[in-house]
Amino acid sequence: MNNSNIKLLVGNRSLEEEIETSPVTSQLFWQKTLDFDITISQTNDLPKIGLTTSNCIEMVRHDRSTKNLFYLIEEQKRLLREALRSTATMQKTPSASNRILTNCIFLSRVFLRAIMQHEIPDKIPHHFQKNNLHDERLPLQLIELLIEYLVSQKVTEDNYTIHEQIIDELICLLSCEVISPYGSHPNGLFFFYDLFLGKRSKCDAFAPRFVQTLLGNFIERNKWIRKDESTSMHHPSEEKMTSFIRKAAALFLSIPWNAYKLLWGKEKRHSMREMSSSPLADHSLFLLLVLSHRNSVHNPFHEVLSTIRNTSYDHLDADAVIPNSSQEISYLKLYQSMCDRIHHDGTILLLYYLLHRNSEFRAFILCRTDIDIMVVPLLRLLYKTIGHKPQLTYMTLICVFIMSGDSFFNKNIQDLRVDSVPWINSLRSVTSVSVSDLTILVFVKIIQVNISTIRDAYLHTNCLATLANLSLYICDIHSQAANRIVKLYELLCKKYMRTAGIPFQRDGTTLSVVVDGVGGATQNGLPSHVNRETSDDDSIHSEEGTELATYSDLLNTMLQILNNIITHNLTRNPNMMYAILYQKELFCSSPLEPRYKEYLDNIQTAIRHFEKSLTSQQEDLELSSEDILVIIKRQSLSWTGQGLTPQAQSQYRYEDESNSEEFFTPYIWSLVVSQVNLIWDRSRMMLFPQVEEEEPDGSDSGELTDVAIDIEDG
Repeated sequence: MNNSNIKLLVGNRSLEEEIETSPVTSQLFWQKTLDFDITISQTNDLPKIGLTTSNCIEMVRHDRSTKNLFYLIEEQKRLLREALRSTATMQKTPSASNRILTNCIFLSRVFLRAIMQHEIPDKIPHHFQKNNLHDERLPLQLIELLIEYLVSQKVTEDNYTIHEQIIDELICLLSCEVISPYGSHPNGLFFFYDLFLGKRSKCDAFAPRFVQTLLGNFIERNKWIRKDESTSMHHPSEEKMTSFIRKAAALFLSIPWNAYKLLWGKEKRHSMREMSSSPLADHSLFLLLVLSHRNSVHNPFHEVLSTIRNTSYDHLDADAVIPNSSQEISYLKLYQSMCDRIHHDGTILLLYYLLHRNSEFRAFILCRTDIDIMVVPLLRLLYKTIGHKPQLTYMTLICVFIMSGDSFFNKNIQDLRVDSVPWINSLRSVTSVSVSDLTILVFVKIIQVNISTIRDAYLHTNCLATLANLSLYICDIHSQAANRIVKLYELLCKKYMRTAGIPFQRDGTTLSVVVDGVGGATQNGLPSHVNRETSDDDSIHSEEGTELATYSDLLNTMLQILNNIITHNLTRNPNMMYAILYQKELFCSSPLEPRYKEYLDNIQTAIRHFEKSLTSQQEDLELSSEDILVIIKRQSLSWTGQGLTPQAQSQYRYEDESNSEEFFTPYIWSLVVSQVNLIWDRSRMMLFPQVEEEEPDGSDSGELTDVAIDIEDG
């Protein structure tokens, strides 16, 4: 390889001039320029040769006149077409051709990265135009060829790196969004988004197969060793060339060498243990999320993800050919892959999109009898992340919330058992609990932690909405779960009364006080992301959003939960009745607000029914907790529910907020920045200025950070 040719790519002389004066043809010129080989390691021992900011700025400045990126992309297009023709004619692509295409894509991305980070936004499109005229053909053709290669070329050991680098190049093209504050759209900054989603592109036609390809990469998680990571990328002069590169790196070859370093990163947090075992799978998922999260405009990728169906080819082996026009994916394989990677932010986002947008996938998930292999890890994730990973906590919570809107799911998790829960201290000695019990324990703990420290209305509102959906189906509740529900009600009473300035006592006297002016001015609704399907008369606080209004609503929902259990399944929940009787003074009082009255009347009716037998038997002997539970079970046989005031069944549903993109856009890009191992200029990132302080966990170890919290009284 001639180092002067590499210098041309970043120098101040036009490649067009060099090709015209070259004694060889244009094709041979590019072959000599791009035919190099580098051994790459994922350790931190990469050569400490920096591609400095000044190098990048010089690269961008020279390209304004030389248009070398334009010529490099033209060559990339030619190589892509050549590779596609070889496939069409059933010819095996030579390894040298794959290497040249890989290096061309790789160098193009180095240029693109520099331009995105160091060019004036208005000037970005000009780097793709030969004569500074407004022309979208070059980048549009490049995007279409890159997508065509991905959807038409099956991933093999020979082309794995090409697939991976194409994915990263497409991410690079879209990363212009990172350098602008959300909501601002400088001219040229969303140039590539417009090309992807615009009417003149072929993306509408490509979208079904492209989404299928990206999901397929995520499912398969191919782990072939990259050709550039070992000496398996055989080249006649490989040993000599590697030695030459190291000697010349400080001069002209610093660009290709360090561009690979940019690709894989060198920061300590990206150790070999932390590196993804399948970058192609993870980066494919990130690209899919980046493309599909926008729903405010026509977005074919979003639409395909919302409608992609379950494949009818599950019975075929892995080598079976599926029709190219298929808008299908194996739900079973996707479900299994998500369960394997459920602790990762990207997987949770994909699960959220499919549960929320794709009704067929949601139905497939919710009717599964092995749903516990997904739900239990989700609950563990919630338990471990509360308080220090808010975005991941929110999305995981929403996924469980959406699931709780399905009656079969709620019935199913009553019967599914978990034999061991070592990550909750108070359950380590418990041999078996239902998934429903585990859900209650985790969600009550989230509410307790949130009320005490985080104080985020979003969290406790959605947690209680989930528990309210579940409460209609709760059966055989565990004693710990029942106690936590009552303890949470007590905590909310204390918070309400403290906020209202009412002394809290457990003798029943103070609890009978009705707060003047509060009863007729209560908010009985939820934030816009939760929709309650009920015909109850909802009154609204005059001071909506105040702390008192929040506790008022939480208490109301808690009473709904208790009433649902009493009304629908009291005879199958003796532990719940035991917990209520144990703290009956919380319920045997006048309501704090008029809207609580019917709920409390129903609870008091149940208390009176069971208290009669307990009182008569306690006169003769002292009853143990086991004795009391036996009496409750016996009295349940005569329980008919007579005297209860019927209550409308409230069903809570998740709804997007109108400005949900304000949450998803920075969240998704923060994942890309932290886990796609390119060097990103943090000083240019306007989308999330705090990204360095709060980076999502990109580790691939499968381990969650332990948090020292336990299910104890809040």
